[in-house]
Amino acid sequence: PGYESFDMPFQMNWEDQIVLAFGAQYQPIDMLTVRTGINYGSSPVQPDGVNTLFPAVTELHMTLGVGIKALENLNLDAAMEYVPGNTVTSNDQNQMAFSPANPMDPRDPDAEQTYPTPNGYQTEVMMEQIAIHMGLNYFF
Repeated sequence: PGYESFDMPFQMNWEDQIVLAFGAQYQPIDMLTVRTGINYGSSPVQPDGVNTLFPAVTELHMTLGVGIKALENLNLDAAMEYVPGNTVTSNDQNQMAFSPANPMDPRDPDAEQTYPTPNGYQTEVMMEQIAIHMGLNYFF
């Protein structure tokens, strides 16, 4: 007792999707570039694949950035990314809704085989992001 182990695979059950993206860049003066972008793809995470350890449920990404030509070969770039929150709730087929099973011990033919059983848990994952990106680029 206490030394048993069990496998719980990371069953994401993601679905393929089409992602729509649009970006634009404008250079009002030689040393300044302004950028913006947006992309949308429906969440690949389905109710039976919700996992709190990998909450990739976001759908919309918006970015705004600026590039400054500091010297002839040196650029400074900065951007902000905003991802509005999205929520996905698990269903009764989600791997988090089952108690782990104790597989039959092959050394004991009289051992009783047990199977995962629903535990009544429901998981809800929400993710929202704000990220700042900065880069210093030197051109050789």
